[in-house]
Amino acid sequence: WEHDGAHYLAIANYFNGSDFSVSSPIYRLQRTGPDAPVPRIEHVQSINTNGARDVTSFSMAGTPHVAYANRWGGNVEVLRWNATLDLFERAQLMPSLGVTGLEAFEAGGVQYLAVVNVGP
Repeated sequence: WEHDGAHYLAIANYFNGSDFSVSSPIYRLQRTGPDAPVPRIEHVQSINTNGARDVTSFSMAGTPHVAYANRWGGNVEVLRWNATLDLFERAQLMPSLGVTGLEAFEAGGVQYLAVVNVGP
């Protein structure tokens, strides 16, 4: 997604080979000038996730948000950008059962987050 002239990339890490509790990084890609051949990649922060199967971004009132689908963590964590701290902070933690996918969308001027769960 793009915000204030920079592009961001959020990664959902599911498993590191031995554990589902792994960090999922967020990066900022920014060109240092119009002639720069490659954007500068900066690590913004790492989010503690537990079997993250998906991540999505959306904007509410001009503020970026990201949501992580924690398959084994039993929740969807929604984070809101804090421009003063230059990082994401938890906005909401939604209980879930085996979440595997997320889709953010807007309808009628209202922001929604669809969650795909598996299990009973």
